Order: sequence, then structure tokens, then C-alpha cells
Amino acid sequence: MSSPFSDGNVLQGVCLSKQKLIVAAVGGNALYPANSPPFDLQKELIVKTSRKLADIIEEGHRLIITHGNGPQVGNILEQNERARKVVPSMPLDVCVAETQAQKMLKQGLKEMKRDVRKG
Repeated sequence: MSSPFSDGNVLQGVCLSKQKLIVAAVGGNALYPANSPPFDLQKELIVKTSRKLADIIEEGHRLIITHGNGPQVGNILEQNERARKVVPSMPLDVCVAETQAQKMLKQGLKEMKRDVRKG
């Protein structure tokens, strides 16, 4: 059986168990690769990732999604540093919370669900 992640760069890691529980570790670099791509590219990567995750769910597996957000937090901290004389900076824990991709992943999975219903 081939991996649903054969293109390699969509998800950085996945741990498949012999049971119907799959843990997908979506690394921050998978959704926000080097070069600081524009938000539209990030959304494309979310859609691509969501398609893969939706396939797993459609196959009847239980899915746990984890997300690393190092690059995103780094960018927020850089923005804080550059704007510190204009607006107060946010603490690290707030930056981490704001950059967790849950909202974008959730939206991407909702889109996949709509596509399945149409198809």
C-alpha cells in the first residue's frame, strides 16, 4: 500500500498504526516553506494538505492532526520587533496561539467536505 503522502512536501511526517488511528504531523515548514511565501500560497498548501487529510478520513480512519508553527511564530516575533516603537509587542505564548494552523486546516477540511458532497 502506498502512502497518501507520496509527494513528500505536503506533510512532514505521519505515523500510521495498524489500527484505524492515524497521526498526521503537519510541520510549520510544510505550510510555510522558506522564502516567506505570500498568504495565498499558504492557502494553496492548506488546500493540498486538507485533500490528503480528507482522503484519510473518507477511508474511515480516525485522524489526529498536530501542527508545528515555528516559522509562523518567528515571523510574528519579527513583526513585533520591527513595530515595537509603534505598537506594543505580544508575548511569545500569544504569538504561538495566533499562528496555530487550526483555523486554516479546519477551513480547508470543510472545503474538502463540501467538494465530496458535490462530487
